[in-house]
Amino acid sequence: MVKFGKLKREHHILKPFIKNLEKILTLPGVTRIVPGPIKNKPGRPSARRMTYQYETPTGSKLALHDGSTHQEVFVVTSEPTKLEEFVLQNRSV
Repeated sequence: MVKFGKLKREHHILKPFIKNLEKILTLPGVTRIVPGPIKNKPGRPSARRMTYQYETPTGSKLALHDGSTHQEVFVVTSEPTKLEEFVLQNRSV
């Protein structure tokens, strides 16, 4: 398990989203970001975007989309509403 500060680097991160994830780390209440594996989705490619999925017991789940590539990201936070506001304001990268 490889860690880089509060942004866990066990899995690669979709490059267009690294700056936004680093900005998320500065939000109040955010203690860690845990990206999941990168997956290719069959079918028509989608636009590059970051979406807020839902609240979890420890924070929130985000989805990153870049063409036909998809990645789930879990954010450990005590203030999920502030995270959701940030994602809504920064949906497209």
